[in-house]
Amino acid sequence: MRKTIPIGVDTPQAAKGFTCPPSCWGTCCDDTVFLEPRDVVAIHEFADRHFARFAAHFAQRHVLVGLHQDGLAIMQAFITRGGTSRFLFFRNAVESELLGPPPHEERRSNLTGQPYYHTLLQYDHTAKKVAGCIFLTDRHTCFLEDVAIEAGEHRWTAKPEGCVLFPLVPMPSGPMKPLASPENAAPDSPNYALLEMYRERECCTQVTHENVVRQMSEAVAFATQAQASRTQALEHLQKTKMVELRMGFLQVFDRPVAGTANPRRRL
Repeated sequence: MRKTIPIGVDTPQAAKGFTCPPSCWGTCCDDTVFLEPRDVVAIHEFADRHFARFAAHFAQRHVLVGLHQDGLAIMQAFITRGGTSRFLFFRNAVESELLGPPPHEERRSNLTGQPYYHTLLQYDHTAKKVAGCIFLTDRHTCFLEDVAIEAGEHRWTAKPEGCVLFPLVPMPSGPMKPLASPENAAPDSPNYALLEMYRERECCTQVTHENVVRQMSEAVAFATQAQASRTQALEHLQKTKMVELRMGFLQVFDRPVAGTANPRRRL
């Protein structure tokens, strides 16, 4: 029998508004998560502030980084080579073969036109299987939230916007709506498959048009504030790291290892 998954907080009183109930199976954390580039920046900046905690945790994790004819390509989630360390958290969603064959125009942000990124999936060597989002812990909580709470920061400090706002989902018309909205029940809706997957999950369908303001006001307020601050951080990165960005967006987050002679060598 599958274990229940208390995503984020062990004590419900630590959160206001909507939070996953004790009955949550954490199905949404079994898969990859899509992120705006600004979310990628926020997570890497958070990891840099809590580097020792992140390095110790992800040195023990492995991720699925690619697909080959002879099997899966698996790597350690934290690697150090040539004087540089790197966390393997994300892939460009437009280019990633892990999501199926291209083209993937729907994997570009409607707001910025830039590619979405997606979290890599863990690989459990003991069970020999893919084991959920890279940030899902053995206790079935979100590592990003765990570290934030330990540090006395807001629990969503580095949480991807889509995770904070779920079960609000993007709609073709623009504004986000609850997954349980009638529009998503239509077989031709982009969110129909998602609704079918989560239809029986209390935490995924309890937010409706009638209670969305009450249930999601805290998450929406946080996301609105985070969008502004994270966009500012992304724009600062683009201005100050123009040369490095030509080597690749994710590579710009490589961290020099202290005492090395060649700290900017690409991995």
